[in-house]
Amino acid sequence: MILNISPRTVLEGLTLLGLDPIKIMFPILKNSGVIIYPTETVYGLGGKATSNQVIERIYRIKGRDKSKPLIILVRDFVMARGLAKIEPFEGLLKGYWPGALTGIFVAKNNLPSGIVSGEGKIAVRISSHPFVKSLFKMINFPLISTSANRSGEPNCLTIEAAKKSLGEKFSLVDYSVDFGELPDVPPSTLVDFTVHPAKILRQGSVVFEPLETSG
Repeated sequence: MILNISPRTVLEGLTLLGLDPIKIMFPILKNSGVIIYPTETVYGLGGKATSNQVIERIYRIKGRDKSKPLIILVRDFVMARGLAKIEPFEGLLKGYWPGALTGIFVAKNNLPSGIVSGEGKIAVRISSHPFVKSLFKMINFPLISTSANRSGEPNCLTIEAAKKSLGEKFSLVDYSVDFGELPDVPPSTLVDFTVHPAKILRQGSVVFEPLETSG
């Protein structure tokens, strides 16, 4: 199912033609569904990050190499602490989160292999997109966020582009939110906080200034 939403719609308590997309998506996500949704950079392919079933489905839909872990969105610092050892960097991160900065941290124990690298690292961020922020008011678990395109193909700024890129695999997605065409901006900045000083792995839409961090 695809639901069209105007980017100008106020998402707080959104009701569109009697359909609240957040309320529709909640049981889908809770029951290991896979969705396509807008972020501040591209359309994302996601689902419950702690579900092995969801992780397996997303790798299959995207055709992604399983040696490449998936990025995780979290609601807040509390949720981030449950996944990653972010405590030494919280003062610095407060200047960037919510926002398009993805941090790589040492992962906490007992997390699915699809979201943790072989070196025990995990990529996490807090999204600033209004739809994602509204979604996290409903769900209490982390969300996978990988670009909604076939692996190796360009990122998608529209649902139609995602549908074309994923081809027949698009039918495996349970629910899609069409937020219109997203702005063409760089991807999130990727910073490795497992080394000291923190190292920029990908310069994206956020300018990162390390300043003083603990390692």
